[in-house]
Amino acid sequence: MFETLFTTNEINQDTTLAVVVSILSSIFLSFMLVLTYRITSREVVERKEFIQGIALISIVATMIMQAIGDSLARGLGMLGALSIIRFRTSLTSPRNMAFMFASLAAGIACGVFGFTIAFIGTLAFCIVALALAWQGDHAAKQLVGDLRINLEPDSDMREQVEGLMKKYTTRHKLYEFRFTKPKPLAPGQEGTRKQLQATQELNYKFLLKKGVNAQDLLRDVEQLSDIIDQRLRFAQGQEVL
Repeated sequence: MFETLFTTNEINQDTTLAVVVSILSSIFLSFMLVLTYRITSREVVERKEFIQGIALISIVATMIMQAIGDSLARGLGMLGALSIIRFRTSLTSPRNMAFMFASLAAGIACGVFGFTIAFIGTLAFCIVALALAWQGDHAAKQLVGDLRINLEPDSDMREQVEGLMKKYTTRHKLYEFRFTKPKPLAPGQEGTRKQLQATQELNYKFLLKKGVNAQDLLRDVEQLSDIIDQRLRFAQGQEVL
């Protein structure tokens, strides 16, 4: 019986054993996806509801596909029943959406007795997810710098700043360039709030060269004649476009 189940994609097998094997297969594959998600996730706070959703949705998909079988009338009826349900859960992460769809696909494949597709597809998905997570961890070891420089409004030091960025970084991009001007103070507030100075603001993202000290970059920036203020910070996992 098991050999027949795993070597056919026909959906006319409505025996109890076929149903049980389909449900158990979907549970096993969904837990493979849950384990892979937990290993590869880099979220600080674990989303337990989402993880439970991955585990449960494949079982629901299996039940739906077995209930429909090869009946067109059942399929249309199920489509009409599901169309009245409003799914308001928002998956903001494309990666989370991929895991949810993978669990749904595994459940559908088990529901139509496509066990070969279900097991091979889920295994391939998990392997690729683990490989991408390893690659992401390797890339995240590089610190991405964020440098904000405030110059005099009429300063022409931008070329000098670009020269410093080429000297100390492997990649850099000026992602924001703007002029700021002081906002007029309301009557009676002249002595309560400091008047802001008009500036020319440059914002860079960059990757430092190997062996370069960020303090050297900051020191050279501070030596520019028209500098009003500067801020240097680093973070992991960002991207220099």
